[in-house]
Amino acid sequence: MTELTAQTDSLRDCLLRVGFVEDLLSFDVPIPGRSDRVPLLAFSNRPFDSRTASVAVMTGEQLDESEIAAIRPLGASLVFGCLPDHYDLWKQGALRPEFHLRLNPQELPRFFEQQSSNLAPESMYRAKVWGRLEQSFQLDFVDAGFLPLIEDEAGRKLTELVERVVSDTKHRLGWRNVSASDGRWLLQSTFWLLAAKILKDKTVPGFVRLDLTDVDDVYSRLARHYDRDHPRPVQVRGAHRRDALVSAAEQFKAFAHCGAVSTEALAHLYESALIDRTVRHQLGTHSTPTWLVDYIVGRLRPWVRDIAVEERRVFEPACGHAGFLIAAMRLLSELLPPDFHQSRRAYLRERLYGIEVDSLAIDIARLSLTLADVPNPNGWALNEADMFKGRLLEDGVRDATIALGNPPFESFSSNDRRVGWLPNRAAETFRRVVEYLPRGAVFGFVLPRTFLRAKQATEVRRTLLRDYEIAEVSVFADKVFRYGEPESSVLIGRRLTRRPTNGLTIHYRRIREGQIKEFSRTYEAGSDFSVPQQRLANTENASLLVPDLDDVWQALAVLPKFREFADIGKGFDHKGDDDPSLPADFIKFGKPTDEGLDPGFAGWREDQMTHRLPELVGLNLSPDGMRSERRGTTSGIPQVLLNYAPVGRDTWRLKALIDEGGHPVTSRFIVVRPRSETISLQVLWAICNSPVGNAYAYCISSKREILTGDIERMPIPHLGKNNLRALQRAVEEYLSSAEAATRGPSTQSKAKHPKVDPRQMTLEQTESAGQNGTLEGEKQHLKFLHWRVDAEVLRLYDLAEELEREILDLFRGVIRRGVPFEQTEYFRKDFTDLNRLSDLLAITADWPKTNRRRAKLMDLDENGEMPASRTAELQNLQRLADASVSLMKEESTDEMDRVIEKLKRRGLWTE
Repeated sequence: MTELTAQTDSLRDCLLRVGFVEDLLSFDVPIPGRSDRVPLLAFSNRPFDSRTASVAVMTGEQLDESEIAAIRPLGASLVFGCLPDHYDLWKQGALRPEFHLRLNPQELPRFFEQQSSNLAPESMYRAKVWGRLEQSFQLDFVDAGFLPLIEDEAGRKLTELVERVVSDTKHRLGWRNVSASDGRWLLQSTFWLLAAKILKDKTVPGFVRLDLTDVDDVYSRLARHYDRDHPRPVQVRGAHRRDALVSAAEQFKAFAHCGAVSTEALAHLYESALIDRTVRHQLGTHSTPTWLVDYIVGRLRPWVRDIAVEERRVFEPACGHAGFLIAAMRLLSELLPPDFHQSRRAYLRERLYGIEVDSLAIDIARLSLTLADVPNPNGWALNEADMFKGRLLEDGVRDATIALGNPPFESFSSNDRRVGWLPNRAAETFRRVVEYLPRGAVFGFVLPRTFLRAKQATEVRRTLLRDYEIAEVSVFADKVFRYGEPESSVLIGRRLTRRPTNGLTIHYRRIREGQIKEFSRTYEAGSDFSVPQQRLANTENASLLVPDLDDVWQALAVLPKFREFADIGKGFDHKGDDDPSLPADFIKFGKPTDEGLDPGFAGWREDQMTHRLPELVGLNLSPDGMRSERRGTTSGIPQVLLNYAPVGRDTWRLKALIDEGGHPVTSRFIVVRPRSETISLQVLWAICNSPVGNAYAYCISSKREILTGDIERMPIPHLGKNNLRALQRAVEEYLSSAEAATRGPSTQSKAKHPKVDPRQMTLEQTESAGQNGTLEGEKQHLKFLHWRVDAEVLRLYDLAEELEREILDLFRGVIRRGVPFEQTEYFRKDFTDLNRLSDLLAITADWPKTNRRRAKLMDLDENGEMPASRTAELQNLQRLADASVSLMKEESTDEMDRVIEKLKRRGLWTE
């Protein structure tokens, strides 16, 4: 026996002592894409795949990071490197392997003894799968972000392979225009070859010695594996097709070893490569990403654990590739007592049920469930049927104690929809779940965001709020699914065994624009807060849509609404070109000097600055061509102009412009006209462009349009009761400075002025810029001037400082639009000493002034001459000084870290 073999045996013995059994150890495991193998791989449970792989053992004279990284596809979170005189312990991180510690042979048994509970197979599995959700499951040597990454990588590689094979097979067959039936045959026959490859690599009985190029035998064996009693193999249909499929089989045969592929990795493949656009549109298919399936099932895990083992029954309507059923299978298997009287195989097959109308999806679901239960054959209760026909959906819900789903988001056609049904398929599916789910049963559903407040679904929500405990509502502003961009929500709840619902709270989460990728890795939302369930039940339409920054809007609810201070409305719309009442020779737009046209504004440019007006155009205001005038045809009344469509999908949504001349405008603008001469346009401009105004537009309006009614309801400070002079001066100083600094008249024609990113707007070398030294200095000066405007607006709102910080933090990482300077944040994330913008200005732009005042008061204090009335002021100034030191220290630390990182890359720094 060699020394390295002895070390491997020692590791095997240690693994057995912490709970791994012989049946969970696999030896001489192939590494995908490589010719070498891993001597030992320990799994937490069955089936053996990248999800259940826990500990890998490698041997060698030396092992570096690249060799540890090479076995990442196997999925083991922990890697022991056996070297001649010691062991190296590595943690597979989400980005790269991380060295954990070194052990000599004498220390190894003690390490396992000390970490016995953490290294137990069930602990390793919980940390890997549920660690993102439950902090108590996390382990130092298990990176919870590793699993979703490797499953996504595996899914992408399989997708690329299948797409390549399908394309090549189509080319071999000489097909150009493929019929629907031939397309289905091509996808199914290709997918079955992949399935056989995976089953063969997983050494499933009946497939170990399978020759993939014997396609008739492949399809015959798979059909029997799916359904022994009624096998339905893929029909090859002739020698020409057989030859093409044999070549396809050769491609699969040459692909990397698939023994570690998890069923969850197939989710990427299902939607990307196996659903054509027509089917996706007709059936509303949108595969649920694995990270979201895991999230929902993981959130339900504590409730599922409370359901009696024999009462756990799972139903997934519109199951597609059975993503939820697979996750539920793993969970039920994990929670199954070791001494349960029924076999695992029989237990699971009696408790999982799905319905799906698409035959190919059913095919994929069967394989997915079979792979998740290797080596057992099929036998799963999957019904290929339209769940809206008869009582299929109701019966499935009635028999379930766990209902999971992501039903189609599309609406019914007029022919398909019945009286009493909701117009949306997902909403109607969920309506029946809410109506028929038994008491004590739980649900987790992905639904369109519109369900949360759609008028047609009011009664469903009332029932939900009355009869259920809603554990969580998560709202996704960004694209969740790979195809299509519907805004989505997740609802998780449990039917009450008795009423009332008083005292229940809903955990509300928002995943904002651009946060999906991070959320999928960490499950950290942009905002988390709790809402009393009864509060929502008491609303007029039982809306479940709570705006982001809810605590802010609750605090501001006592303020007047914008409509009390201003007349607000959209601009005009011309009649459509297809309107027969539109005169044949009617000219809608032209030059502002054209006869018969009035100068006004028709649209927005991407680079529109808030200190300037858009390009003037000629507008035809003749009643003959008007569909709706609204506020758009009036001239001569001073006004503020707002964009109707959001200027971006992120948090900066508004651009307000001052139009002293009061030009006519189209419906691309919202017109804001003060009701009193005591309210200036500059004040309204400041409020609309402020963090509060933009946060309100982001939280309340949709991402496609800013509704006039929403703007009318925006909370506004008591303008008549506040001194507005400081705000007026701040606005005037910013506008004049911005106009002086920016180059290029905004009146140039669009054709001569190409679109530019506002971030790239150049500045003139003005006298002011020269005094500040650089153009960057001028940009910084303009930013601080605008911050003074923002700070004055926030002063008028008089929010608690924690709420002010909450608003300001909403804009972190987002580029401010419509300004000639760069801004992506107010406060740095790691700076927590201050919360108010005015305080931040005091220790940055105004620090010399702040510090002079502090020094003066300190001198008075030392001389015993300071009035008692100034004590609080000095304490506040000292607080600001401490915050200034903290801010500079953090910036210096960051700079030092950047320097060290550069030196490391050049090999000039060692730890």
